[in-house]
Amino acid sequence: MLVAACALGFFLSAALAVLLVVTARFHLSATSDPTVGAQKLHTVPTPRIGGLGLCLALWAGAALLSPDIFPVELVFLACAMPVFLLGLAEDLTGALPVAFRFAATICAGVLFSMVTGFAVTSVGLPGVDAVLATTLGAALFTAFAMAGIVNAVNIIDGCNGLASGTMILMSLSVALVAWRVGDMPLAGTAMLLASVLLGFLIVNFPFGRLFLGDGGAYLAGFLVGAMCVALPARNADLSPWLSLLILAYPVTETLLSALRRMLVRGGRPGQPDRRHMHSLVYRRFGRRVGEQLQDGRLGNAAAGGLMWVWPMLTFLWAALGPLTTAWAVSGLALFAAAYLIAYFRIIRHWRQRRAGAFSAVPAE
Repeated sequence: MLVAACALGFFLSAALAVLLVVTARFHLSATSDPTVGAQKLHTVPTPRIGGLGLCLALWAGAALLSPDIFPVELVFLACAMPVFLLGLAEDLTGALPVAFRFAATICAGVLFSMVTGFAVTSVGLPGVDAVLATTLGAALFTAFAMAGIVNAVNIIDGCNGLASGTMILMSLSVALVAWRVGDMPLAGTAMLLASVLLGFLIVNFPFGRLFLGDGGAYLAGFLVGAMCVALPARNADLSPWLSLLILAYPVTETLLSALRRMLVRGGRPGQPDRRHMHSLVYRRFGRRVGEQLQDGRLGNAAAGGLMWVWPMLTFLWAALGPLTTAWAVSGLALFAAAYLIAYFRIIRHWRQRRAGAFSAVPAE
């Protein structure tokens, strides 16, 4: 039944994505993603309601799940609906304040923790664990963590295929780890999400004819976060650091972005800019590919595909190594070091090119 559910989710997700693309002329005036903005890399108005097909395909696929998997999927989807509807409203109106959306995702995280009983109750740090030992402390920590994950996924949703490809790899990481410890309901839930995201990806990548939008990014990000919370909560032998390792790429990018905006640029942590890793990779490599192929969309996709190396690294480390705290923490440390080295090397190259371009301008 899991195979049938995943197949239905995949094909329905792809079909609905194609439908949204071919009917774009009827709804583009209401659903178009702006082409102007600090983080925008596309130049053609594009529908940003891909999350709608994602949501419908997930519900349809869930209906075919076996009785041992369906209850888990049902609860996860039900708790994710407020977040999805909030994101879809932002896609259609563009008028919801960032602070309001963040607060709403926190409330959804609290709802998830209360309904399921799943929460982060220990991270191996004495002072923090004392707070997490309380019901309120665990629920609030879990809610803030899930809201952060949702925001992190939304941040990396900047290149064709980047967010959906990353979430496919993270879902597969959860599925494989859950399978290794015998948690088939959670493994099946993760496989369904990966299948539905793959259906969207084949339409989105490489030409970017349809975007996830906030609705899709919020929905899939919430579900990935919920699964990563549930993984150690349902399996006491697993370390919560393993879940953090699975989420390392979007979390690292978000923390780096917040620090950069506060310490270097003197701005607010949520202020958009063009210095995310994927933006820099596009300017360093993707733009050149687009010029060579005479199609900027392919340059956008090249940057997104190149960035898949980061979630692929954590997938391999989390899924194929020993399921221990030491292995997870060492993987996090290595990932953070590699990411920072790569980031600052690209920054240095970009600054050198800018300096060279200015020095080439003759003085008046």
